[in-house]
Amino acid sequence: MQPKILYYVQGEEQEGPVEQSEFEGLVSEGTIEAGILVWQEGGANWQLCAEVAAPARATALMAPEPIPQKADGRHEVTVQGRGCSAIHVNSTSGNLVAR
Repeated sequence: MQPKILYYVQGEEQEGPVEQSEFEGLVSEGTIEAGILVWQEGGANWQLCAEVAAPARATALMAPEPIPQKADGRHEVTVQGRGCSAIHVNSTSGNLVAR
């Protein structure tokens, strides 16, 4: 069986052809991100990278960054949004505080 040949769009330029193994390497190193369009030879349409990459790679592409943990084991995060200047979440108390 011949390796899959892929093309992708980086910026406004079409890149490729690249073999599946090279493509997976570009995904692993972060050169190709989840939202980049990819076309496989024989495919009908361009697809998002997250739909084309191997399942483990696609999961890594879409997984959010972990919330930093403080030295005492707590997690705290502040989220800016509309209607309030910030929302603060404390994992120890579970409190949500709008500021």
